[in-house]
Amino acid sequence: MDIRELIENKFRGEYISSRSNPYVTMLAKLDGKKHRDEYGLFLAEGVKLAGEALDYADCDALVVSESGADGSAAGELCSKALSRSVRLVAMSGSAFSKISTERSPQGVIAVVKIPEETVLRTVLDQAEAGKRSGPVIYLDSVQDPGNLGTILRSAEAFGALCVVADGCADTWNGRTVRASMGAVFRIPVVRQNCREALAVMRDKGYAIAGMTLSDRSLELGKFRISRKTCFIIGNEGHGISENIVKECTYLAKIPMAGKAESLNAAQACTLVLWEASKEGI
Repeated sequence: MDIRELIENKFRGEYISSRSNPYVTMLAKLDGKKHRDEYGLFLAEGVKLAGEALDYADCDALVVSESGADGSAAGELCSKALSRSVRLVAMSGSAFSKISTERSPQGVIAVVKIPEETVLRTVLDQAEAGKRSGPVIYLDSVQDPGNLGTILRSAEAFGALCVVADGCADTWNGRTVRASMGAVFRIPVVRQNCREALAVMRDKGYAIAGMTLSDRSLELGKFRISRKTCFIIGNEGHGISENIVKECTYLAKIPMAGKAESLNAAQACTLVLWEASKEGI
């Protein structure tokens, strides 16, 4: 049984053949933030990400290419989608290619609903109520979607409570979603301006650690990190902005040998979280 027959006959889904179909046109527009915001949807492409989306997010549809999808994997995802009352759509290879942004598409895309905005104080309150600890990562204008996605992956891996993204790349950008390897569905991402977010964390007793090269910066590994710490990671090219440096409890840096002056944002964040995890934070 081919993909089209599988979805139409076994799963009672629908089939779209035309690239000009209104639904195909709408999904293709989701490559742009303006339209993601307009429709409240984003795409999670590939077998792994589509599966993660079905498990951890609110999905609007599962789209499968009749020519490019692996039948066994597609069948498992269709069964999962059906059990969650998610719309099933088979598409011609031509229609699917209009939506896909992958160089080597796996023929499966989950259409996911953008969740409601996460409130920082709510995340911290819930952590306190559940007696959970973990650092907060605050990103100051991290513009590269790949870096943002990798940071989300590291944040989940090392038990961060949340990631505050101020002036950063879009959380639901396809590159962010791919680089996160599914973490985007599980780690809370807060969109809040600097003054408000830092005020909330100070009110909750968090130390604000600005990661920057400075004569005043303490070296990671040579001081104790408190249980409640917010690490601030700056823009890839310019670091932390001066107005945020002024808000920090202290400054810190990653000790490095060699002549490299800095690491990119995702590398720096991963090392910071690793250091915090060694202290049981």
